[in-house]
Parts: sequence; structure tokens; C-alpha cells
Amino acid sequence: MLSSPGAQRSALNHHGRIVAGLLIGLGCFTAVVVGGVFIGHTLGDLLLITEQVAPQEIDPLR
Repeated sequence: MLSSPGAQRSALNHHGRIVAGLLIGLGCFTAVVVGGVFIGHTLGDLLLITEQVAPQEIDPLR
């Protein structure tokens, strides 16, 4: 079956949009994972620091 040149260009454009959408989605997913790891690591450090500090050191009026 023969296709017209317009239909071929439309198909290539359609596949290009699908590939672009997948790349953008993968980039966003990667950013979320990296951000989650970074925030999780820093929150863990913050919790560790607050566990080591006595409440009297934080609020001396207690």
C-alpha cells in the first residue's frame, strides 16, 4: 500500500512527538527521584542532629 508524502510526514511528526514526550517524562521522573534522594538525605541529617541536642539547649527557658 502506498502512502502520500503528507501522510508520511504526519507519521514522522507523530512519532517525534511521542519520543519528545517520553524524553520529557523521563527527565521529570529523574528530577523527582534525585530531588527525593537529596531531600531525604538532608532530612535524615536534620533528624539526627535534633536527636543529639537536648531540649534545654534548644529552649533554655524550659
